[in-house]
Amino acid sequence: MCDTLPDGSGCYYNRDCCILSSCLDRVCVARFSVAAGGACLANEDCDIPQNLLCFGFTCQNKDVLASTMCNSTIDCNQVLNFTRCQCDSSASPSIGRCQPIMDPTVLSKNIYYDYNQCLINNKCPKVDSQIPASCSGGKCGNPLTKAFNNPCNSGSGLFSNVHLTFSVLLLAAAMFLL
Repeated sequence: MCDTLPDGSGCYYNRDCCILSSCLDRVCVARFSVAAGGACLANEDCDIPQNLLCFGFTCQNKDVLASTMCNSTIDCNQVLNFTRCQCDSSASPSIGRCQPIMDPTVLSKNIYYDYNQCLINNKCPKVDSQIPASCSGGKCGNPLTKAFNNPCNSGSGLFSNVHLTFSVLLLAAAMFLL
């Protein structure tokens, strides 16, 4: 069910196409349908069940990420969002390899379609960030929950140090304003 342009129609923006489609090269294309080497704007454009993700606007095998060398996480985010630079002692003491923070290939077409159908049925807007109490988060949940590989959980030293540092900075800023 779609009240916008069907697949194969000319388009300018994603919003011109059905919610389960993208505007690629000015044509509405069904999500999860672009083969290896095809143009993409998001992972959902690529044939994810074939382990393809969108790297540099081209659908490529997700293993390409593991061969990407880095010195910082910024290097990895140029290849794919939701990645981090992780130390790799086999490469060099100062060089790492990009590692995913999330693996969208764990999502099936059905999970993606069911989620988007829930958005349509409940007249919820499609959002970039899920808020649990929002229409989409509260009624449809977050289909990416199982895709995240969080390197830092709430009990980790890094989380505690970042939280403590942020709290101290916030307190110092508040005292400065007073």
